[in-house]
Amino acid sequence: MEAYIPIPTAELPLEKIYDFSVFLIRGAEYVLFREGNLPMESAVVSRLRENGTEHVFIHARDYGKYAAAFVQDQPLKPGVNPLARYCQEQFVPVSRTALQEGWTLPITLYRLHKGAPVPTAAPNLPGVEKRILPAHRSKAYKLLIRKQDLAAFQAFLQAQLAQQATYDPLNATGGTLLRESMKLAAYGAYDTDEPAKGREAAEAAIAQTLPIILNNRDSCYGLLMGDQDNFHTLTHAVNVSVLSMGLGAYKNLPDADLAVLGLGALLHDVGRRILDPTDMFEMIEANPAWHEEVVEHPEVGARFCVEQAGLDHQVAQIVAQHHECPNGEGFPAGLRNEGLPLLSRIVAFMEVYDSLTSQTGKRDAMTPFKALGAMRKMGDKVDQALLTDFVRSLGES
Repeated sequence: MEAYIPIPTAELPLEKIYDFSVFLIRGAEYVLFREGNLPMESAVVSRLRENGTEHVFIHARDYGKYAAAFVQDQPLKPGVNPLARYCQEQFVPVSRTALQEGWTLPITLYRLHKGAPVPTAAPNLPGVEKRILPAHRSKAYKLLIRKQDLAAFQAFLQAQLAQQATYDPLNATGGTLLRESMKLAAYGAYDTDEPAKGREAAEAAIAQTLPIILNNRDSCYGLLMGDQDNFHTLTHAVNVSVLSMGLGAYKNLPDADLAVLGLGALLHDVGRRILDPTDMFEMIEANPAWHEEVVEHPEVGARFCVEQAGLDHQVAQIVAQHHECPNGEGFPAGLRNEGLPLLSRIVAFMEVYDSLTSQTGKRDAMTPFKALGAMRKMGDKVDQALLTDFVRSLGES
């Protein structure tokens, strides 16, 4: 049976000649609406919208052609094909572990199949499951939602989280929901098209998470549990943020400093997103030019925080300095420890720790014990005083 994929009518590229056919659904059947190699005029699409047609359909095999039409005339970076570009611009990664069997989501959930997003659960699409099934939580599934549905999905998760009577770091459901909410806030903050909304989402996530960490530092490690689903930049941002706040709480920093620390840590890699948007998704081939840009990303991110997101200079300072190291061999400024404020030192330290303990496409994750040993052997490349504090904080947890 031929597979069809829904396309929101509002997203149809207009005044273009498609080399694929477009269908409508009538009852349980797909009916040809526009044959391939005919133009899609704006007047035709306007009539569809006036008639309340929210989706049209295309053959699954034509999804790559649709993506190419969508990003036509937009420059593509080396190694990024149109379908990958379309996924990166229009979809948000969702952790399968955050979904509970039996849930009915208010939005359409997609899975990545042969590089194309295919609906896998939806409240009102014919032939698509309405509820979350065990298969949706399978490691074989990479799950996505449309960017336009991000706010609705965040509100849904918040409603589910509110049903948890109390937050317990050992409560897998509560911990996973809070982690996913924070990860989606990181995505919003890294969405440089709407910096003000992103800033608000990130600030709200820190405000929600910080009291939990202050009440029980074990919650840091509860938030680190769960599978990363190959979206390393987002999960790394969350991990560095919660670990930094945890260490800051151990050092009895004021709540205001902890909020700045958490926000700066959450945003520390926003410069990577600006320089190479596809870096957020390991599902998309890495840009070969990335190595030439890596040294720039702290300063690029810091400028974004101040000039576009309107964030405090302390947050921007953390972003600018998260790759500095005690002996002055870091980048971009080569600052030594005596030139670095404590908040920047903490985030730079946790950047190294989480990188060592996280699975990436390039290397296997170290256990925390091995990572701490490796950092001790790094000598003055790592802040050894913070390492001692971190080890002690683990012993008290």
